[in-house]
Amino acid sequence: MKNTVADVLGSGAQKLSAAHIDEAQANAEFLLCAVLNRARTWLGFNGAVQMRDEEINRYNAVVDLRISGVPLAYITGTQDFCGHTFIIDEDVLIPRPETEELVEKTIKQLKNPRRLLDMCTGSGVIACTLAMKYHSAEVIGTDNSPAALLTAQKNADKFKLPVQFIYGDLFENIFGVFDAIISNPPYIPSAEIDGLSEEVKREPRAALDGGETGLDVITQIILYAPDFLESGGLLALEFGQNQEEQIKAIFDTNIWDNIVIEKDFAGINRFIFARKR
Repeated sequence: MKNTVADVLGSGAQKLSAAHIDEAQANAEFLLCAVLNRARTWLGFNGAVQMRDEEINRYNAVVDLRISGVPLAYITGTQDFCGHTFIIDEDVLIPRPETEELVEKTIKQLKNPRRLLDMCTGSGVIACTLAMKYHSAEVIGTDNSPAALLTAQKNADKFKLPVQFIYGDLFENIFGVFDAIISNPPYIPSAEIDGLSEEVKREPRAALDGGETGLDVITQIILYAPDFLESGGLLALEFGQNQEEQIKAIFDTNIWDNIVIEKDFAGINRFIFARKR
């Protein structure tokens, strides 16, 4: 086999495709970029470059990892989110396009926020994105996973952001009030976890498992959020398929106003927004 970038890339894409990996070509390119520490655009202009045996061996090893079911983001150690490349590892949930939508929809509803809270922050991508958008705002992220908070801090450090990350169970160590609370909490019913794809099951179970109905964490957030929101403050949540009616019923209309459910890019009800009266 030839050892050019183009040949090695073609071989990797072929192996991934044969293993029924979705978007095999893109996966092959991202994996090769990680091995060579190059931008993806570099590949298109350097197909004739000869690769060293050591590089080829490392590339074949990561292709095999991908075929075994290890998510791409855990192999490359990165994931793009809202136009920025964040550090990702096996201690955190991999950020998804739906959560980008949650952030984008939230930003449209904020004017000049002073304090923002990212509940169940995980990798910190929501908190960091909000801090990039609102330079003068105090942004706090909280999580009950010390390992996740270490990853979140790495992301804040990478972008030189003054986000404060706090360890605690939901609102446990949170003080004061906020203009908005945003969260992508665990919302998958416990009994459904084992039926998820092998890739998803490699993600931290605590970041997926929402209890028997999937609504344990969401319920707690909705019940306690009013104590931590300014009057008129926004609560923005992501949730799972077919949970919208149960979630809407949790909101006390004596406390909450403007309760709105919105769809994601696939047309599925995915987000709920509400304002504290």
